[in-house]
Amino acid sequence: MNKIKCFLFLFFSVFFFQVNAQTEKSNIEKVEQYILQQQKDSAKVYFSKIKDNSDYTSILNDVINGNISKISSYRVFIDSVSNSQFHQYNLVSNFIDNSIKQPASNVFNEDYFYIKLNQISVLRDDAKTIDQSSKINEELEKYVQNLNQSKQEVIIANAYLDFHDIVLFLIQNKNEEAKALLDNNLSVAKKFNDKPLQIASLYYSCNYYMNVQNLQEYINTCESILKLEEKLPQHSQYYRGTLMNTIDAYVYKGGYENEVDTLLLKLYSNPKTREDSYAFYAKYLKYLSLESERVNKIFNQFEVNNILEFGEKIKVLAKPKLNANDYYYIYYDMGEALEQHGYLKEALEYQRDAVVLNKQIYSEDLSKALANFQTQQAVKEKELELEFAEKKLQLYIVIASLIGLALFFTALFLIKNKKQTKQLDKQNKQINEALNENKLLVKEIHHRVKNNFQMVSSLLDLQTRDIEDAKAKELAKEGQNRIKSMALIHQKLYQKEDGLIDFSDYLKILVNQIQSLFKDDKDVEVNIKTEALNLDVDTALPLGLIVNELLTNTFKYGLIEDKKNIINIEVDKEENGIYKMVFSDNGRGLSKGVDIKKSKSLGLKLISRLTRQLQGTLSYKYENGAVFTLTFKDLFMRKQIR
Repeated sequence: MNKIKCFLFLFFSVFFFQVNAQTEKSNIEKVEQYILQQQKDSAKVYFSKIKDNSDYTSILNDVINGNISKISSYRVFIDSVSNSQFHQYNLVSNFIDNSIKQPASNVFNEDYFYIKLNQISVLRDDAKTIDQSSKINEELEKYVQNLNQSKQEVIIANAYLDFHDIVLFLIQNKNEEAKALLDNNLSVAKKFNDKPLQIASLYYSCNYYMNVQNLQEYINTCESILKLEEKLPQHSQYYRGTLMNTIDAYVYKGGYENEVDTLLLKLYSNPKTREDSYAFYAKYLKYLSLESERVNKIFNQFEVNNILEFGEKIKVLAKPKLNANDYYYIYYDMGEALEQHGYLKEALEYQRDAVVLNKQIYSEDLSKALANFQTQQAVKEKELELEFAEKKLQLYIVIASLIGLALFFTALFLIKNKKQTKQLDKQNKQINEALNENKLLVKEIHHRVKNNFQMVSSLLDLQTRDIEDAKAKELAKEGQNRIKSMALIHQKLYQKEDGLIDFSDYLKILVNQIQSLFKDDKDVEVNIKTEALNLDVDTALPLGLIVNELLTNTFKYGLIEDKKNIINIEVDKEENGIYKMVFSDNGRGLSKGVDIKKSKSLGLKLISRLTRQLQGTLSYKYENGAVFTLTFKDLFMRKQIR
């Protein structure tokens, strides 16, 4: 009986401790959120509920009361909310702009400098705020330039400021310019034995070695960073990223199994990085035998019996912890591992989930961001035109009313008009410069998307070489062709200024691309007939995928030997604003009785879904060959119906 009482006492003690700890954490997060929202009265209410008397509680009290003299408290607070998934960084950045002011003293303020430096780093990682990060970097450079340049802390600060230019150089593939700055930063770090600066310089050197495709130097540099990290009393902000980069490189190159085991265990053992380890374990399983002792240890660690249970387990564990971008790799890497070990059906399900999630991320975030960005620029242009026209009209009215007045007033008006014209010219010049920068940004985004698609295509090509199953290999090839057709769209967008696709030119390149994949003895002639057709990206992308599917299907199944095979593609715009595309050939056509709307073929399913996306219709008939007729609407017409 006494044992039961003791057990119940311990159970309820632990239970109430956990509840109190969770409540305490919730109150702290609410205090942080209200501080970031500049609602200090609400922050004080929840602060009064906190019972913990830790150092961080004292720091929160300083920030709530606006004790800016203790800027070190602000630095700890900002680091805490920046690393929390509970808070959006735009609120953190606004808080920094409103609360952290440049010191008036000529003495180097370390806390102010590193608060602004970390703000620059986070904003630079988002394409939408990269201009903002450059502006803050320029302001911080001016602050440092006014200090004594011979001081050690100022020399080191200048080295940290160079990382912004290094990252921008690497993005633009200006690798040698980046390498020169990196070498200088490493020299400064070694001169003053500054290990954090040395780690930061080596971390960005890894990006350089990735750009120049030197895997061994990449691995060597990662290992050097991890050795330096062990000498620090507390790991730097680059430790987590370096740990994951090293594991990735080890697994990719092979022959580092013991090292991978050690680093994966470090990642898994840390509660803050445990969720990051799941996708790496999945990737690691791809390269191991399921009967090996290593795999048994992994399964025992996760309390599962086989790879299928492992996949389900990490999906459940990671779901509430990871964001959509990180969760994508759970699907992707598990699909790769299952495919490698012969679980093709389950692998396909994971890959489909990865495609759906990736499409959601891409469509909802990137496409929406691009569309909103372009819309905002168009609205701004119209507003400026209206504002300019309105001012011009006011000037004409004033001129008309002053016709009968004395020469003195006429002269005053002309002087005023001249000043206003200069001001307007200056504003227009600034506007044009801003618009040109924005156009370059949009082109850069399309360029990066194209490069990402090409990288995915190359990875698929590498993986296809190792696939022995003919059906799986064919599916991978078809996926690669679809990715290439989408990459071609973004290549065309990058090359054009108006954001529209020359679809006739796109079709020619797409046809040549697909023909090159099906070189054989069959005689094939492809005729393309289109008007001067410029389509928006939201119309050209699904339409290009439809043509890709029809062409691929014809080359695979529809051609006839010992006969001149002819494929015709016609795209026209009807009088009512609806477009019509007719795809025909003189080949075998579809099997008799096939209903294209109910077909289980992946290609026909994809064509039907894309047709609905274009608010169009699709019909098929056999007339001395296959004839597909597609009607569709461009983005403008689709929006009218909504």
